[in-house]
Amino acid sequence: MHTAIHKPLGQFEPQLEGFRICVGPGVDWNGSATFRDQIIENSRQPHIFDFAPDDAARRFKDVESLALWAEEGKVVFCLSDASMSLAGLAWFGKRTNEHAPGLDTTFAIRMYEGFVGRGLAAPFMRMVHDNVGTYLNVSSGTWIETAATNTRSMELFQDFGYVPVHSAERVVMQYHEQ
Repeated sequence: MHTAIHKPLGQFEPQLEGFRICVGPGVDWNGSATFRDQIIENSRQPHIFDFAPDDAARRFKDVESLALWAEEGKVVFCLSDASMSLAGLAWFGKRTNEHAPGLDTTFAIRMYEGFVGRGLAAPFMRMVHDNVGTYLNVSSGTWIETAATNTRSMELFQDFGYVPVHSAERVVMQYHEQ
């Protein structure tokens, strides 16, 4: 089990000045109550529940489900402000998707109430994509899946460089670093 690393972010992305990152593969969520409890509670926020209902229903339902989810080999990035309020969560994990052949790494991001609409998601995405290679081999590229109704996030992902490869109720997008 790796220990979380806390870093100031202004040096990476100017928009993230004053924010901190906690990153670590296999973070011990049982011992990290500060973020653990916020992740569980934040998964019930209306905009998260609308577009990622699995968060509240399964993934982050309670302490035990969060710990099991984290044990699946994910690299998790927590974005917090100076008071340790969780602004966002992003993760990479090894998983395939039939609509993104050849890619074995999934990416996900959540931005929480009070921080949505403040221009933090794009620099947070850049920072985590730029630094995930320290913890996980993502050389083949990554894929992301979102609700087809989540147009705001799809625009963010496309602006970042993700390309839609499958559309239905859920949209699958893939990304290959340039």
